[in-house]
Amino acid sequence: MTALLQPRMLVVHLIGIIALVVAGVLGWWQYDAWSDNRHDKSAEIAAEEPVPLQDVIGADDPFPTAGVGRPVSFEGQWDSARTQVIDNQTTNGEVERWVVTPVIVGDSAMLVVRGRQADADPSPVAGRVLVTGWLQPGGTARQGVRVADFLQEVETDLYSAYVIAKTPADSALEPITPSQLPKPSTFTSIRNLLYAIEWWVFGGFAVFIWWRWCRDEVRRTKVTEVAPAE
Repeated sequence: MTALLQPRMLVVHLIGIIALVVAGVLGWWQYDAWSDNRHDKSAEIAAEEPVPLQDVIGADDPFPTAGVGRPVSFEGQWDSARTQVIDNQTTNGEVERWVVTPVIVGDSAMLVVRGRQADADPSPVAGRVLVTGWLQPGGTARQGVRVADFLQEVETDLYSAYVIAKTPADSALEPITPSQLPKPSTFTSIRNLLYAIEWWVFGGFAVFIWWRWCRDEVRRTKVTEVAPAE
């Protein structure tokens, strides 16, 4: 065992401990971020003051994890001719009709859920508009708004998100409340979880390298001690 207490081996032990601690801490940090982002904080976030859209997401940016349910505001031009009425499945399994109209923002377009359709058909909208609502990532086939479904309909580039308006622009539409916002996906922040696993695998690999080094050093010392006797 004295071979493992030599000065150069003490350096190896120290490096191994540092690598293990760093990998463990960074892995836990990423895991904590994944766990935290999966919790439904829509009620808390929805009550915050709106921020400018460009402060949260750009026209060509991927959807930011921290942007889910974030109140935003922006100004643009209604593209009423591209309005669609889609089916949205609520958290309790019911199906409701959402009226979605693109709003031209600069050289891109943001899909805006104007409200929930009741009995009457929605009225057309036109002109410039100041939209305030909750930012959402692209939805699934059953819940939310699938941005991909509008790619062939809208002539300009689309944001990788949509906004649910706080106040319907039409009296024939019913508002969508924060409690009705789509819940976080099962795969929300999955990248953080994968990073956590990657760091822990790195830590395990560091332990394996340390163990191999120590084993080889002990064997080398034994061979050196036996050689003169032969």
